[in-house]
Amino acid sequence: PDGKTFVSGSKDNTAILWSVSGDKLKSLEQADHVNAVAFSPDGKSILLGLENGTVRLVELSSWKTSVFKHSGSISSVDFSPNGRSILTVSQNGTAKRWDSTGAFLHNYEQEGGIQAAVFSAGGDSIFTGSFENGQIKIQSLEGKVLLTYEGHSFGVDALAISRDGQYILSGSADRSAKLWNPAGRTLGTLRGHSNNVTAMTCSPDGQYILTGSSEGSLKCSDLSGYQLRPLTGHKSRVNALAISTNGKLLLSGSADRTAVLQDLTGQVLRRLEGHKNEITAVAYSSDGKYLLTGSLDKTVRIWDTSGQLIKLVTETAAVKSLAFLPDGESFMTACEDQSIKIRDLSGNIQHAFTLPFQFNVAIVGPAGSILT
Repeated sequence: PDGKTFVSGSKDNTAILWSVSGDKLKSLEQADHVNAVAFSPDGKSILLGLENGTVRLVELSSWKTSVFKHSGSISSVDFSPNGRSILTVSQNGTAKRWDSTGAFLHNYEQEGGIQAAVFSAGGDSIFTGSFENGQIKIQSLEGKVLLTYEGHSFGVDALAISRDGQYILSGSADRSAKLWNPAGRTLGTLRGHSNNVTAMTCSPDGQYILTGSSEGSLKCSDLSGYQLRPLTGHKSRVNALAISTNGKLLLSGSADRTAVLQDLTGQVLRRLEGHKNEITAVAYSSDGKYLLTGSLDKTVRIWDTSGQLIKLVTETAAVKSLAFLPDGESFMTACEDQSIKIRDLSGNIQHAFTLPFQFNVAIVGPAGSILT
């Protein structure tokens, strides 16, 4: 939470605490794969969820560990907003709540099995999503069903709650995402792509949602799910999206080896070409001056917004993720060989480290912390 450290969990049976500069602070050996990790809200403890159903609560000041058992492989762990309760979800379709000492408090079940569960913004209830029937339920801390949301035709894969508790976002195997209010009313359904949604981002003011799909289409929708205007798509799968800080320009990267910079009317301003393989990651600097594209061709290209190539950076492996750091003067690359590098805009490496596990994405937090 302080932006100075991050924690990673791996199938090599370890959890590692890192500094943002890439220094390994502590390695915690575990008895099985580490499937889920979470920091407590005060940053003083971490939760580890293991493949064998064990949950470990570790105090970072003393490394004292509390151990408790949830049957089945752990798929997610979460702290309540005040840090006093812990929520675990198992692949056996149940969720359990514990106090911060690891004492069991309650078991939650749902028809069709629980696939996703999160605390409400106030921490006084639990949202659970079904693996099979697409229902979302709000349950009291004691397990009483308070409200049922219905609308998805297949299982709910993910749930998220806005910080103010006014919006609930659900993602489903029915290829849609839904926005709900706390009363269970659907505010919007994001549909329209004829294939899987492969990339998504939101405008800085939260008023628009931009989505890209495996067939190359791009859509701009309002929060009700209404498509506001057509955008210029690609010839192949959209892999990455980034929006300018002022919310007026969209950068998209595609398997067709191009990146497109356009405004939200769909007018193409620049088409960035030169990569020898599909573009997997894009980024837009906070000052609006620079663009990044990363590719399976093991290169990162730094561009100005006029479309001029500023620098070609050669990496050691295919690029999976890109992000500007908050200072706007440096950026992170995360590659398929498990390497992460922090570079300046001349391409010079400032920090470099290699993670001992495969990751799919790396994210830079508001304070410069890195999450993989």
